[in-house]
Amino acid sequence: MASLIVTPGERIAHAADYEASSGTYERDEYVYASVVGEKRELPPPAGGMRPLIQVHRKKETSAIPEIHSIVTGKVVRVKPREATVSILVVGNVPVRESFQGIIRLQDVRATERDKVQMYKSFRPGDIVRLASFAEMEIEGTWG
Repeated sequence: MASLIVTPGERIAHAADYEASSGTYERDEYVYASVVGEKRELPPPAGGMRPLIQVHRKKETSAIPEIHSIVTGKVVRVKPREATVSILVVGNVPVRESFQGIIRLQDVRATERDKVQMYKSFRPGDIVRLASFAEMEIEGTWG
């Protein structure tokens, strides 16, 4: 099988046929590449129904935040409806490249969301520990 190089945002498979793996994400019934690299199809994991599809980078990769990753970051900007965070560590692995995430007003706490004031919750320079839950968004908890 010839190797196929794909770029970020390129549709590489139908989500009903494959399960998204590293270097990919699923949106609107399709699997897309999230990095530049070689598209690879892998057999289904134990107990899995669908084969995996991934994009493998040729160079050494940095830690990349995925859905449900625990990340540590630094607040760089605070706006009335969101705070921007520069991600420093994914799990226990420091990132080599710069990643940013958004803490949205409605994700700061589960109750009394209408009473949250971003400027009282976060300041530039704060270090926060977060659980990512979607592409380019992060859910925040801090202590």
